[in-house]
Amino acid sequence: MKEVFTKDLDIDGLVTILANIRRGEIRLQIVDNGGNATPVDRVGIERVRMKTDLIPPERMRAVLVESAKARLLNETRTFLCTNCWDYLEMIRVKDLPEQPKCPRCSSKTIGLLKVDEDTALPIIEKKGQKLAKSEKRLQVHAIQTSRLIARYGKTAVVALSGRKVRSKDVASVLEKEQKLTDRLYELVLEAERKALSRRFG
Repeated sequence: MKEVFTKDLDIDGLVTILANIRRGEIRLQIVDNGGNATPVDRVGIERVRMKTDLIPPERMRAVLVESAKARLLNETRTFLCTNCWDYLEMIRVKDLPEQPKCPRCSSKTIGLLKVDEDTALPIIEKKGQKLAKSEKRLQVHAIQTSRLIARYGKTAVVALSGRKVRSKDVASVLEKEQKLTDRLYELVLEAERKALSRRFG
């Protein structure tokens, strides 16, 4: 079943195709075949049937959770201190302590950004002052995420690492689950699905 998520399911490709459809660059053509599957349909249906027929719902749930856990814990994010504005580092999520702290000032207000270090560096260099508009947006986001991380620690980092999720989406997730449990990963997956629906809704 792992193959479905690592080989068969191309999330990034799916997002690109949906975006192209929305922009009109790809046009959908309806084929009237009297309700019967085409030869190509039959191949796809058979492949899916073979992979899912024998998988109980609980097993499918466990596979989805394990896939999400592996993906989120292996994400690399940029972290910066929103207290002293003197600390910036890219770290893999699974390498973080349970309660991240600034190595400079020991503050728990560590913000998370989904950009590389070079993009976030001007915020540190300017100590959070006199920022360009794009830098200010990043600063605001860093402050929002730092509040969640200060309160919920690594659990917040994992949730914030989800695809296209907003800080308020993560806050809602963390109100329901504060620990790194299977339920937390299920809630993050649900938040990701809703984010995808908003994007193409």
